[in-house]
Amino acid sequence: MGETFFLTVRLIDQYLSVEKIARNRLQLLGITALWVAAKYQETYQVPKIDNLVYICDSAYSPADILAMEGSILLAVRFGLLVESPLNFF
Repeated sequence: MGETFFLTVRLIDQYLSVEKIARNRLQLLGITALWVAAKYQETYQVPKIDNLVYICDSAYSPADILAMEGSILLAVRFGLLVESPLNFF
């Protein structure tokens, strides 16, 4: 869904404005932000964590993704209820 994409971009942007991250962890940030956004927006198509590990070619473990999920949610202060630009289109 479009809302999932916009929430993913917003989560990445907010996280990077608060936290510094190494370049080799940007893919982890992106895939985890997508997972968080999908959990919030999607009803039936939330990817499983094993699928995310497969997409990343096993560069990160499920524990890495879960740790990054907590880090993202703390960095954005669990603020997922913000209007997206898609509402104005």
